[in-house]
Amino acid sequence: MMNKNRGLKPFLALIMSSLVIFVAFALAPGATSDLPYTYSFEEDQSSTFNQIGTLNKMNVTFSYDIKPFDYDEAPLIKASSPGIIKGAESDGRTLTVYFSNVSRDSFLDYTCEFGDGCEQELVIPAGSLTDGHPPLPVEDYRLPFSMDDILPGFKTIFIDSTEAAVNRNVLSSNSPREVNIHIPPVYMTEIETIHRYEGIESSARLRPLTNIDIAAEDDVERIKLQFGAGNNQYDRELARRNIGGFNGFTTGQAGLEADLFDEGESNLNPEQFRANEIRLDAYDAHGRYLETRSFRLSVRDKSDDFIVNDYIGDIPDHFGETYTLYEMMEDPELLEEVVSLVPVGELNRLGVSYTNRLNSRDVSSYEELLRAVDAAGITTINLTEDINPPSGAPPLVFKKDVTVNGNGHTLGVRDLRAGDGSGSRQMAFRNINIDHGSQTSELTIHTGLNGIMILDDVSVTGGIDIRSAGERSVYLHDVEARHVDVTAREAVRVVISGNTSLEANDHRGLYVQTKANHRVDIFSNDIRVIAGNGGHIESVYVYGENTFIDYENDGSIGGIYGKGVTDLIFDEAQIGQFSVMDSQRNWSEGRVLRIEEVTLSNGTNMFFGQSNISWSLTGTNIPPNVEISWNADNSYLRIRNEDGQMPDRGVYELTFEGRSDSGDRLNYSVDLTIEIN
Repeated sequence: MMNKNRGLKPFLALIMSSLVIFVAFALAPGATSDLPYTYSFEEDQSSTFNQIGTLNKMNVTFSYDIKPFDYDEAPLIKASSPGIIKGAESDGRTLTVYFSNVSRDSFLDYTCEFGDGCEQELVIPAGSLTDGHPPLPVEDYRLPFSMDDILPGFKTIFIDSTEAAVNRNVLSSNSPREVNIHIPPVYMTEIETIHRYEGIESSARLRPLTNIDIAAEDDVERIKLQFGAGNNQYDRELARRNIGGFNGFTTGQAGLEADLFDEGESNLNPEQFRANEIRLDAYDAHGRYLETRSFRLSVRDKSDDFIVNDYIGDIPDHFGETYTLYEMMEDPELLEEVVSLVPVGELNRLGVSYTNRLNSRDVSSYEELLRAVDAAGITTINLTEDINPPSGAPPLVFKKDVTVNGNGHTLGVRDLRAGDGSGSRQMAFRNINIDHGSQTSELTIHTGLNGIMILDDVSVTGGIDIRSAGERSVYLHDVEARHVDVTAREAVRVVISGNTSLEANDHRGLYVQTKANHRVDIFSNDIRVIAGNGGHIESVYVYGENTFIDYENDGSIGGIYGKGVTDLIFDEAQIGQFSVMDSQRNWSEGRVLRIEEVTLSNGTNMFFGQSNISWSLTGTNIPPNVEISWNADNSYLRIRNEDGQMPDRGVYELTFEGRSDSGDRLNYSVDLTIEIN
């Protein structure tokens, strides 16, 4: 009988026996650059993916301390694909971001080809990391990455996993011709050293003297150089230079020691001498760690061969390319060339993707769809045609964890239900049109108290009703619908992103009509949010533009934060109160009052000055010699005498009047009391 692992076993054996270490690739260190952070990826041992291996987590190291928060208190961090971020936590200057851990791959788009649809972007919102004035970051941080950065790599899948796991979870659904292996580029391509161990000449006092030149791909923006240890450790950061025809990274150092060889033999006593090992860490323009190279400074012939430029061997053309597993098994030389530059311990830098996942089924008819919905083992359903139910068909109800990939097709049901409220379901609908045709279609989200629902590139001709879901979350990314109603009696979180449109003739937008600690995060533009019929939203975070917030029929909102509010409409005029007390000296020495959160008379906390609302300042008892200026862009007041001296003691009463940019309505103001003592 044929051994099922006949091709795999010799392949793995070849990897383990082909290791030739010229240069070491290391895990990412911390570094500094013009950016206040760097980031890298490492295995998240708490997760599993597709029942084989682990996902990776992202570590972001900042040049400043960030405020402490645990997993459940993390700031709002988002990525290009909805639902991909599971959570985050901080420790000192490090932010760790965790990605969705669903073994059946309900949420990660694992089918993209390398370099095509795999690119992602992590966004850390402005003001989310510190409590200073101003809170950092001042603007959003944007960190690009790829799907293969977080998925299990070659070593995890084909070396560390058991043969049974590889067969069950990969090869049972994918032949080697259908498994793609991405070989990362070699970023630092050449290192040349000039080492004069006796200085420029033997009589020179300065000896030894070393020059180091590093050639690198254009992706490399910064290189951190490190040598020594303990109190004698040296760190230096190098920027790309273009000097005298040399375009790369260059530096010099006095006092380094090198291995000195005469015809290949060391003439030094190893008990008395050890050459300096130099480590180079490369980062791109976004602060992302790329690779590490370590080498030991050397001179082969101390009489005249003091220039060495072969620390890195010839780089094969395979690097930066994608091959199938079949091609790598077929060509042992290809594998040997890769392993000569990437040691076995770093083979997870080789990305792996395979498209025919376990528990996936293609459907082209309504009957096939029903069978896939009822089949307990099927967790991914792919539509290959438009599907329409027969006349009089009952509602279509999904009652299990499932991803439905529409592939641009139409599902012509009138009543589609994601869950029935039982359990805690995790569901995703992607790239699908829900359109009954003659009648509008309705989508009900009822995934349970701790459920998750992702709508990604979905259109619904009617409305969406959220009856139950967890606090993380319902994601509406690139969704088009007439409106979204929140009728859940327990708290849900709704995240709206991408080119989502909820505009229709009824102008309902997102309509919250139940009283719970609901949260709404808005990254899209032109979104209307209404708290009505006694409904309550605990907080609205606005990062998009032209957001309209409305109250009606005893609706309430606990807090409004962010920069994108254009219209804020209350049932009646609102008055806020804000007061501050400080000394003459503090004001005269440049003290400014930064106004942030203001509580209005209806209890809403509003991020003052951070929205597209224009505030005009008037005063009732301002002395004529006191100058009070308002910086609308940065939301702060400055108080001083007209001659620049310290202001007079006293109590100053002022009023801010707010008006929407649209100019429709003046319905809020803030009374400000300032006491100078």
